[in-house]
Amino acid sequence: MALLLERRPRAGTGTHGKIRPGHLRQYDRGHRSFQYRGTTHPAAVQPEGDRGDHDPPRKNRRGSRTMLNVLPKINGPVRVPLGNYEFPKTIVADLGEFEDYCLTAFSERTGIPVKEADAASDQAPWLFLNKIEAEKAEEYHLTVGEEGITIEAASEEGVICALTTLYQLSDFNDADLSSMTDEPRWDVRGLQLDCARNYVPVEELKKILEQMSLCKLNVLQWKLTDDQAWRLEVLRAPKLQELSSGGKYYTRDDVKDVVAFAKTRGIEVVPQIDLPGHVTALLHAYPQYSCYNDKVELPEVGGLYAPILCAGYEGTYDFIDRLLEEVTTLFPSKYFHVGGGVAVTADWETCPVCKTKMEKEELPGTEELFGYFLTRVSELLKKYDKTAVYYNDGLEAVNAPTDGSVQFRTMNFADSMLDYADDGHPYVYSDSFELHLDYPHSMIPLKRVYEIEPHIGKFVCQDDPNLKGIIAVVATERIKDNGSLEQTLFPRLFAVAEVGWAGPGKDYEEFLTRLRPVMYKTRKRGCQCTPERWWDPKGARRRQDALSFYNSMTDGIPEDVLKQSKKAFRPTLEYRRQMAINFFRPTDLPAALGNILPGSKK
Repeated sequence: MALLLERRPRAGTGTHGKIRPGHLRQYDRGHRSFQYRGTTHPAAVQPEGDRGDHDPPRKNRRGSRTMLNVLPKINGPVRVPLGNYEFPKTIVADLGEFEDYCLTAFSERTGIPVKEADAASDQAPWLFLNKIEAEKAEEYHLTVGEEGITIEAASEEGVICALTTLYQLSDFNDADLSSMTDEPRWDVRGLQLDCARNYVPVEELKKILEQMSLCKLNVLQWKLTDDQAWRLEVLRAPKLQELSSGGKYYTRDDVKDVVAFAKTRGIEVVPQIDLPGHVTALLHAYPQYSCYNDKVELPEVGGLYAPILCAGYEGTYDFIDRLLEEVTTLFPSKYFHVGGGVAVTADWETCPVCKTKMEKEELPGTEELFGYFLTRVSELLKKYDKTAVYYNDGLEAVNAPTDGSVQFRTMNFADSMLDYADDGHPYVYSDSFELHLDYPHSMIPLKRVYEIEPHIGKFVCQDDPNLKGIIAVVATERIKDNGSLEQTLFPRLFAVAEVGWAGPGKDYEEFLTRLRPVMYKTRKRGCQCTPERWWDPKGARRRQDALSFYNSMTDGIPEDVLKQSKKAFRPTLEYRRQMAINFFRPTDLPAALGNILPGSKK
């Protein structure tokens, strides 16, 4: 199958298909240097001069730009001869066995429209896509040669990754001659974005998805519900969007639009609907699924609130079933995140319906009832060919299901997480001390994200075959506009991509050299980014910012909510110690310890 892509010619582009010959040199990832006519250059060359936030990357001699804008770093051998391939005015692609959506992002980024295949009948293709067998879906081999460009991959996602690299290597209408093999370190590399506490418009979502794709992140975990709001249209339960969204929610067409856009960027969209806690918005619309049918109001600030689904009432599971039957049709992903985070279970302890259920199922207490609830929801998802994902908090429940996947986010429950991992079950890494990007750079600086080595307690798990990848997290209770969200993400999300694709960070300065031109282009695309002086803040300003943020985390939260939050989360002394070590410096501690350490459980 062949497709014609056409580009309007630019002035001064010269002869198309022109090759500047040179001598082939070998680049090995471990050596980090290129040779051009006997001269050695760094793998990523940063020109001398001012490195201000708004300076564009300067042009170097021909060939030295090859790896400058590639982020994440190529995870394999690269061969670079001198010379470049100038794209013809029209591009003819031989798709082979691939679907044409894998060309969409490259087409839109370069401004080359896709035309019908029969329009190319009199022209020979010069972009060749060949399907191969590979261990990883996104593995690819890219060759920019004298006769055209060849991509070998096992899937459309691999082609998208290859074309993303080609786009990074290109300069207007040409690309350096090169040959490379590349593959990701982990299969899962993504972002969990909370759109419940703060609604993120569809166009902003697409803007973020585009930046994710450009750094080869491949999962958006789309958090659609929490105590503060329900953001998803449900035809079978219309009160959810009518009463609990504040007028801001995603229609079914919005969801289809986002999922389709993400697909062209090689990104899988995993929906998240939190259960059985974090459901104030659900129960505001349908209070009959709570233990006491009480009408609850939507909170305006963060915190862990008391409303919880009645786990003893069979009508609750019927409602969840109807909900899942509709919502699962909108998301092709085989995964569905059901939350399962820490919840206030006080109502379960006194609810007569829950007590009856516990007696019938021989469940000694609420921890067993929590496990029963998660198992029931997991079984419902199986009806719709979906696999349940839940937070590692849920592993504290007795007999929690283990046939799904777990998102490790908190060291507070490290022991149950270790037991789960030791038994060979799959999980992803989202440790709050390293990957919760809603914390400021003064608490989680760029360098720490770049140097992540996944661990659970003292167990270093980065080489654990059951670890499937990393997912950064952004909760939005303190983020109220698109600009603040973008500054939270960039540049730290690029460091997440580097770790997830290329491996543990070992050369921070080399990473910064590649990051700076990427940040320049990110700003040119209209994204607001954290200035470089705040990437790794130090001194008094860092201390002031970190303490100010930490002390403001409880602003506006009612005292009773704070008390029940601490009771449900049960922070251990070790967890609080780790919080102090990870978020602060020794000189900060007198000002921070008063809030971190008192009342801890040993």
